[in-house]
Amino acid sequence: MELLDPGDEQALNLELMFLTREPKEAFAVFDEDGWSAWLNFFSLIRSREGEWRGLVEVIL
Repeated sequence: MELLDPGDEQALNLELMFLTREPKEAFAVFDEDGWSAWLNFFSLIRSREGEWRGLVEVIL
């Protein structure tokens, strides 16, 4: 995260979300191994309503 431009308010807000875990449903992944682990995990679970959970990839 040290590569953030100090003048990029949106990037700093995103960093703060991941550092504080707010919202708690948001997780940061910083490498291919971590991303693969999350893909595997979320491919196995469903919500209480029986819907598949999903992932959103944001590349910065």
